Amino acid sequence: MFTLSDLAMLLFIAAWGIIILTIVILIWLFRKMRGLPLWVRLIPTALVLSFFVLPAIWEDYKEHLDEEKDWAEYREYRAVFDERCKNAGETIYQTVQDVEGITLLKVWGDSPYNNSHTQGTKQWEFAGLPNEMGEEGYIESFLYWWVTSHINNEVFVSGYHPLVDKKRMDEYKKTRSVNMGYSFVDVLQHNGSYLRYRVTDDEWQMSKETVNKPARYAVTFDNPIIQEDRNRWIATTIVTILDAETNTILAKKQWYAFEESRGQRPLESRQWSDSIVCPKTERGYNAIPIFVQRILIPKQGEIQ
Repeated sequence: MFTLSDLAMLLFIAAWGIIILTIVILIWLFRKMRGLPLWVRLIPTALVLSFFVLPAIWEDYKEHLDEEKDWAEYREYRAVFDERCKNAGETIYQTVQDVEGITLLKVWGDSPYNNSHTQGTKQWEFAGLPNEMGEEGYIESFLYWWVTSHINNEVFVSGYHPLVDKKRMDEYKKTRSVNMGYSFVDVLQHNGSYLRYRVTDDEWQMSKETVNKPARYAVTFDNPIIQEDRNRWIATTIVTILDAETNTILAKKQWYAFEESRGQRPLESRQWSDSIVCPKTERGYNAIPIFVQRILIPKQGEIQ
């Protein structure tokens, strides 16, 4: 079976064949023109060499121009991103202690337009926090417990299942900072009802039940498509924490992401995965639940 590798090898052999043939012809011409002035004898050599050398020089020049253009574009886009980052960060009006559960008015990644194709485009809806857990993983992240470790002056945050990892959590509580998750999470459904999620003994399965009255404190987010920024591969995410009973905002946080390659990564669906995000997230993902749990502080207690 003839493959692309075979074709590449054939082209490689053909290229070297042409080069060798050219050298042979040059030697033959040089000998045939013996007796003529040296400059006349060198004309065929110059013409043949220019046939190979000039295109290579032109291609190298074009490549240099493309690199300069690309670098200028990067500097322009990065300057805009750095300017946007001056407005990034959080505003906290009020924190709440002993919160047993929360309501999610939206679920990260839950969109009919969220797929492997859109993830590789400038317009991807969830590019503001490109590595955030999506759908059920997003819901689950509010139920997990977080362990904070300090290694070589860096902060590492790891999530653990409160039931499956109970013994490990008991050990970690002796030496590390352990932040509990919520006992339940109520999620607004597309039909207007609410489902209450809880962890179970099965690491891969959450329990679900319909509730008529969701939790008082709610979390939502917006991913505005600002076309001027999207043309520069810059995305925005805004998270808002609400008190649904008083209809007041408790806190907000705004992130920006910049995809440095500007769509030039070889894998289309991975375009945004290595983006620069400001403010920097502790672990690259689960930025939203970590922020929310600092405002709506989960009720503390022993692992059940």
